[in-house]
Amino acid sequence: GSMVASVEFNLNRSTTMASAQDTNPINPATGRRPNPSYGRIVIYDSNGRATYKAVSFMLRRQSSTGFAFQTFYTLGFDRNDTQDFSDLPSIQTDRSADWGWSVDDVRHRWVMSGTYLVPDLGTSTLQRVFSGFQFSGAATYRSAFPIDPGAEVDINGDGVVNDRAPGLARNSFRAFDYASVDLRVSRLLRFGG
Repeated sequence: GSMVASVEFNLNRSTTMASAQDTNPINPATGRRPNPSYGRIVIYDSNGRATYKAVSFMLRRQSSTGFAFQTFYTLGFDRNDTQDFSDLPSIQTDRSADWGWSVDDVRHRWVMSGTYLVPDLGTSTLQRVFSGFQFSGAATYRSAFPIDPGAEVDINGDGVVNDRAPGLARNSFRAFDYASVDLRVSRLLRFGG
């Protein structure tokens, strides 16, 4: 059999992410907008920033005996200050205050799969019963996605309800890790001569 291994480094940086900003936010000191003739004036632009850094490892083995497996692992760090056009900053005049983990940030991802094909064991009835079975499985694991600790109230009084409690950064909480295992047994059946 043969074995193949690889390591991959990934660095992506963007300074043109889709973003939005209210250019007429309520001034918390006065309770009024700069231009009181209008409500919220949202400008959609591409001023958002993002970085993604990761290292990935792959190991694959193929055997002439019917056994094969492969496994992948990625350690990644995904940060940004906006998700898309619907994501107004928590402080309308300072998008940098929202620099933090992306909602897609997953620190660890691991996948492993394998198969074993039972070879042709012979011509007796018992040997034919067990020949041709294939056993396979896959296991996956990923660490938790971030959760934004929203206060659900307009703390800073700018007219946008997306503030966080003081001292908490954007997407600084985590949900739950996820893992799964899938198993399969199959058999090749031949009909005819």
